[in-house]
Amino acid sequence: MEARYREKIRGMRLVPITVSPKISTCSKCFKEMKVQKTYPRSLITKKYGNIRARIKILTCKHGCKNPDRSPVTRRPEIISLIVPKGGSIGYDVEVHVDIQRYLNHRQREEIQKKLQKNHDIEISTGKISDLSRSFLKHFKLLHESRSEHLRKALEQDGGYPLNVDATGEYGAGTLFVAIAGWRKWVLGAWRLTTECANQISPCLEEIKNRFGVPLAITRDYGRALIPSVQEFVDSVEEDVRILGCHQHFCGIVGKELMKHSYDELACLLRKYGFKTPLGSIVREWGKRPGVQGSEARDDIEKWSAQMTAHEIPGGPKGIAILRSNVQWALDISAETKNLRFPFVLPHLTFYDRCKILRRACDAYLKSLPDDVYVNRSLKRLAKILDPIIIDKKFCDVTKILRTTKCLFDELRAAMRINPKMSGAKSPPPKSQKKQVAELNDIKQTLEDFKASLPGRRSKRVFGQDMTDAIDTILKYLKRHGESLWGHVVQLPKEVGGGIRLIERTNNDAEGFFNVYKQGERRRSGRKVLSHDLESTPPESTLVSNMKDPSYIQILCGSIEKLPEAFAKLDKKKESRSNRNTLDKQKAKIETASLSRSDKIFVRNSFLGGKFLGVAASCARRVAPIQI
Repeated sequence: MEARYREKIRGMRLVPITVSPKISTCSKCFKEMKVQKTYPRSLITKKYGNIRARIKILTCKHGCKNPDRSPVTRRPEIISLIVPKGGSIGYDVEVHVDIQRYLNHRQREEIQKKLQKNHDIEISTGKISDLSRSFLKHFKLLHESRSEHLRKALEQDGGYPLNVDATGEYGAGTLFVAIAGWRKWVLGAWRLTTECANQISPCLEEIKNRFGVPLAITRDYGRALIPSVQEFVDSVEEDVRILGCHQHFCGIVGKELMKHSYDELACLLRKYGFKTPLGSIVREWGKRPGVQGSEARDDIEKWSAQMTAHEIPGGPKGIAILRSNVQWALDISAETKNLRFPFVLPHLTFYDRCKILRRACDAYLKSLPDDVYVNRSLKRLAKILDPIIIDKKFCDVTKILRTTKCLFDELRAAMRINPKMSGAKSPPPKSQKKQVAELNDIKQTLEDFKASLPGRRSKRVFGQDMTDAIDTILKYLKRHGESLWGHVVQLPKEVGGGIRLIERTNNDAEGFFNVYKQGERRRSGRKVLSHDLESTPPESTLVSNMKDPSYIQILCGSIEKLPEAFAKLDKKKESRSNRNTLDKQKAKIETASLSRSDKIFVRNSFLGGKFLGVAASCARRVAPIQI
């Protein structure tokens, strides 16, 4: 049945549909108008399908003129609400394509097939890219045009805390985003050539002009963010709190405490290269018959259940046991849960597991089996791990690392910073009263921890490493202590009074970037997003606001009304251009870093050839210029 109806629809494309203006009288003399011309136009829409239209344009019979001396004409108003001027693909197709592209993260080929299958619309992948760019321009203009209504919604909440953060990929494609903390709306996004204060400050000013002065700004401890946020707060008359992310604070302190010794441990592990030979013997043993499979796993399980399981049996069973031991040593992600330094120490975990495996080899070597291959394999494994116990540098470095790690763990426990591990469930939400009590308790615990540090420093039993670690923590607490507190906000009486809490961490922005990059990898099919972050317009981050029904309600009422809102924007833009009014563009702040457009230009062959020609010319040598 569907196939028959689709065939009928395809047949109807050959029949042109005449589209005339609804009003056929002149706006000057109010008399009937005559047909000036009729021209064909192909339209592709999601609502009406593929149609061939005959557009009828009317003009005044009596020669009435507009103020610019052009003849008075009328065009069908419905056409401008369906497709943009000069285009053939409707606004509803544009919205559909980009919801799939930026919300569902579909690739162009997937969108193309879905349009053809569900709506009988055939467009190229290049056109899908054009529609994506057009959608982002429309959406940004609509977001900016409704900024006053969005501002009123934020004011009804009693204001808004602002989360700011920047991201990139291998030093390229710096993307700066400002998020309303309570509503989780992306208020603005900008592409920066580099993360510097001169480029961040105008972004904060733009947010203030559009949405008002925020109640507080939550930021991390980047070198550019700290001065730019401080400069912005000093420039406004309102009292704006600067809140430092607790998790980032623990992160920078932990890196300062452990980075030197942790890097030394990493260099030692790389020097002996344990992972490569261990991985090789795992692959080599896995090729032997009877080592892999469910039967081998059952044998290992029975062996591990024995009370005196310190003897390695001979044959494939013994090799399977050795192989599982090595695999356990290599599987450090089971303990680190994909967290990053300094909250976990993967190199120290790997060292500890290798040390345990080497001590287990000593126990196995005391009672060798009769199997020659198993004996040789066991000695080979022990020889690979020998540097763990022979090189005394391992012991010295790990001793320092464990000492500073204990102090860092005390700081984390005082601030109650436990980064979410992969696969872990989020804790149930707490009441506002409990959250306030928890904040006060954390503050008091941190003060007690801080007060205990000078007394520990005076004791000489800890050594110079512990003294330096204590000095580092006291230095950071003194420098950033004021920005760690002030998360309880008193709401004005106009919005009901009471209090509201601001998150202690900048995880809203961090989580947004994680989801955004994950979607970009799904959409582009690339793991490294340097090119995508540089080429994708920053307005693509605004599309995530469409997940919130309240944002869509303020923006246009519903997603179904989004094409109509885009059409009205284009109509206003056209009327402004007819009045010869040009939008003023802000001057772009330049830095030493190369933007994408600059890179493309300076890499042109003619420019390099010109410079080479100038350098190779027979110019007279001059003395060095003295400045």
